Amino acid sequence: MTHPMQVIQHNHLIASNVVSITPWLDVKKINNATLPLAYQQICQKHNQQDKWILMVNPEPKSLKQLNHDNNVANHVLRVFSNKVKVDIDNIKKALHSGNCSAVILCDAIFSQEEIDQLLASAQQGKTKCILLNRLH
Repeated sequence: MTHPMQVIQHNHLIASNVVSITPWLDVKKINNATLPLAYQQICQKHNQQDKWILMVNPEPKSLKQLNHDNNVANHVLRVFSNKVKVDIDNIKKALHSGNCSAVILCDAIFSQEEIDQLLASAQQGKTKCILLNRLH
């Protein structure tokens, strides 16, 4: 059984480091050295004063850069699956609600069916879903 927060890599998703599947769903592959910059760029791009940016299982050391940018840090919610129940249904609810400008899922693995469900929820809530996976 796979962990509920992992993403199954498909041939069409592995082709490059950034794959925009739709305007509402991206898959990004990055290395640890560029992770802080990736967090910062994503958060700056999706920073909206009246909406949150939800980060699920972010790498804590890489979040330090965000703390220096108060405009971004004040709108970022961090959720860790070892402290709170995080499953596909909760993620779909967060996407569908439209309260977030982006939901960033770090090192997550989903089946293609689950990715399709995330995409549908993101479209309905007009919320960007980003699957951010570190290269190992």
